Amino acid sequence: MEIRQLKEEDAEQFLELNKQLDDTGYMLYDPGERQMNVEEQRKANCSNEGRSIGPFPFGR
Repeated sequence: MEIRQLKEEDAEQFLELNKQLDDTGYMLYDPGERQMNVEEQRKANCSNEGRSIGPFPFGR
């Protein structure tokens, strides 16, 4: 397993993963509630470069 920062090209797969997790009912969003599209996810991936998502900083 490789843990790394999201890249712009990861947007489609990451968005699909989030939607699959939403369908479990254990996540923040309910099934079908996530409104983000691939382009918005791509922009979010780029804007988070060098920052962490959650309590654990990347690169440590």
